Amino acid sequence: MSKSTLKQHLQTLSKVQLIEQMLSLYDTYKPVKEYFEYSLSPNEKEQFEKYKAVIVNEFYPKGKYSEPKTALRISANSIRHKNQLAI
Repeated sequence: MSKSTLKQHLQTLSKVQLIEQMLSLYDTYKPVKEYFEYSLSPNEKEQFEKYKAVIVNEFYPKGKYSEPKTALRISANSIRHKNQLAI
């Protein structure tokens, strides 16, 4: 579906219907919830620390016999996700 089709569909909905759909998305999808929480009260330092912990844990895991996973994919996804929130 294109953006213009979506826009036309959303314009046909009432304000109450739009609110219900937004709340449904908020409840259903964690990334949507994170996006709205960040956009309503941006706390960049908290987000930075959250994603920094993900990256540090990937390369320097805690535990007696833990070896680094060096899963660059997970670290890159964390950075990409943080950048998407900042947009």
